[in-house]
Amino acid sequence: MRAAVLWVGLLVVPLAGAGERIGDYGYAAPIEFTSGDALYSLRLPEAVYRHAVRADLGDLRVFNGSGEAIPYALRQPAAVTGQAEAGIKLPHFPVRSAAGNATAEDLRVEVRRDGAVVSVRAGKGAAASAVTTWLVDASGFEHPIEALELALSGDGDVVARIDVDASEDLKRWTRVVADAPVVRTRFGGERLEQQRVPLNGARTKYLRLADARGAFTFSLAGVRAVQAAQSMAPALETLSLGPGVASANDRAWTYDTGGRFPVVRVALALPEENTVLPFALESRADPDRLWHGLALGVAYRLTQDGVAVSSAPVRVSTTERHLRVRLTAGAGPLPVAAPSLVAHWQPAELVFAARGSPPFTLAYGRANVEPMRIAIESIVPGYGTKAAMVPKPATAGAERILAGDAAAKLAPDYRRYSLWAVLGLGVLVLAGMGIKLARESVAR
Repeated sequence: MRAAVLWVGLLVVPLAGAGERIGDYGYAAPIEFTSGDALYSLRLPEAVYRHAVRADLGDLRVFNGSGEAIPYALRQPAAVTGQAEAGIKLPHFPVRSAAGNATAEDLRVEVRRDGAVVSVRAGKGAAASAVTTWLVDASGFEHPIEALELALSGDGDVVARIDVDASEDLKRWTRVVADAPVVRTRFGGERLEQQRVPLNGARTKYLRLADARGAFTFSLAGVRAVQAAQSMAPALETLSLGPGVASANDRAWTYDTGGRFPVVRVALALPEENTVLPFALESRADPDRLWHGLALGVAYRLTQDGVAVSSAPVRVSTTERHLRVRLTAGAGPLPVAAPSLVAHWQPAELVFAARGSPPFTLAYGRANVEPMRIAIESIVPGYGTKAAMVPKPATAGAERILAGDAAAKLAPDYRRYSLWAVLGLGVLVLAGMGIKLARESVAR
């Protein structure tokens, strides 16, 4: 009986502790870094999202040179959907001139000792007529400016492009934004507005707004500065998908991203000018599942008075592979020319401790595996505090094929079945021992 128990134990231990082999995974990429430190972070490459089997990336593994799978953590960069702080109104002044954009020498600006602008007027030699420049006083705004929000006077149509220059002394000006679209119009029963000019965290005392075509065709009722977020999100990756597959019955186009990409923004590129399309954006993980809604938007491409403007991307949050753009009520029939789709996505960062000998390898694309990642606080002591260690950067090398797509198929998990069989056998052996001991006790 002792021999039977020992036999069961010898079977269970190897099965329970059997390590994973890198060759069982579909794909792999070398992790490249300068050795000598403990912690490293890796921005996951596009190939991981194309071949990962699990939507939560639970089939990722990090192997060291000894073939041992080591723990890792995943962290998301700063959220790109976070909103900047509320806008603060800035003083703004029109500058009138007979011809051309007013230069610094054309302006007569009165400022207080603290740098605040009191008044602005054109030079004595200029015949005041059209507004060619708006001077904006940002001297009292001490934060980086994420964007300017413009309030337009009246309710007429406006389609324009403006240039924005920055200065610290009202003498030397630097171009910070060129050809920024400003739109307020109605087209096809839809009201379209774009009155936000991104400055991408610029710091300056004064701003000069000039119409790219000369004189302004609209008046500004107000200018607000939006403070830049304290921590800017890393740059997004981009997927450019060709014209979608049309479905006339659904009045929709479908797109395949080719993987489980964490998409955060979607833009439509319309092939025809003077087009406005109200739409609903939908997604699904697999072709046999139902569509569900992500966002509503209006895609447009307009040219008016020689100025071309296009709609901004729509914010979303999805890791599902298939996207659909479905026209909503009032959009009319499905246009013959399908739009292209641009998906902006945010890759996660993998953080690991370089335990064991190099080389280290990132493997992925395998079914029948459970997640091995752990909380990042367990890898980076003091994570989220100033005392936390900062992982050194690492990069992923060229992808190589291991078992290929065959590893992603849900094959029977013979290892798990064997383990359960051995454990069941152990239970039967122990039960038999109990019955025998009970009988011996009765016999005595």
